Amino acid sequence: LVKMNAGAVVSDEVHASFIDFKLKRAPHHCRYLVYRLADDRRSIIVAAKGPITNTFEDFCAELPADDCRYGLVDVEGTTDEGRATSKLLFISWNP
Repeated sequence: LVKMNAGAVVSDEVHASFIDFKLKRAPHHCRYLVYRLADDRRSIIVAAKGPITNTFEDFCAELPADDCRYGLVDVEGTTDEGRATSKLLFISWNP
C-alpha cells in the first residue's frame, strides 16, 4: 500500500490497475478508470472501469454531481501528420 499526503492509502489494486492501464494490459485495457475514496475515507479504490469501446462522454457520465473522483482516461486522436496517437489524462473531479 502507498500512503498519500492526505492520509489516504492507495491500494495494491489501484496501483496494479494503473500500471496495467498505461501498458494496455488485461484486465485493465479499457478506455478509463474512475477512482474514489472508500466509505471509510482511508483508502482509494477503483469505482468504475469503462470498456475500450466507451467514449470520453461516457467517462463524464460516470462522474457524480455531488462527490469527488479521480479519473484516468485514454484519449485517442490524430497528429497533424495524420498519425494515430493516444494520451493518458489524469483528472481530479471536484464538483
